[in-house]
Amino acid sequence: MKPILSATAAMAFSLALLGCSDNGSSMQMTDNDTETDNSVDFTSFVIAEITNTSEGRDAVPINNTEFRFNDQTNEQAFFTLFE
Repeated sequence: MKPILSATAAMAFSLALLGCSDNGSSMQMTDNDTETDNSVDFTSFVIAEITNTSEGRDAVPINNTEFRFNDQTNEQAFFTLFE
């Protein structure tokens, strides 16, 4: 009885590990069935938004945007805004 119980426990543990792993094969559903890259450089985004001074501009949707923070140690990242 112990070998069967041990084998069952080992199989359950293996299945649990397999179910929890994310090896990049998960499918992402989008409206047009194509994978899109919503990754945006934060510094470039902020500079573009601040320099866009049009009075009739609309709000920029950012809920599904993933920002890349490439300039975390760059003290000159926003230098162009203060020239």
